[in-house]
Amino acid sequence: VCSSDLFTLRYSSLAKEMAEKEINPARKEELLEISRICAKVPYEPAHSFREAIQSVWFIQLILQIE
Repeated sequence: VCSSDLFTLRYSSLAKEMAEKEINPARKEELLEISRICAKVPYEPAHSFREAIQSVWFIQLILQIE
């Protein structure tokens, strides 16, 4: 597993952990969606605007880190 994979999966994992503790159902759904998106992009094609934006943001962050 490359370091950029671990980077995005950490975001996914954190969002999932936060969703497990969240009591507001709407926020919980948002966090679960964030977790799903972070586990998917930028390695798989984006199928929604949110996925596309997250993919671009991760690529920008990873380039800055590298």
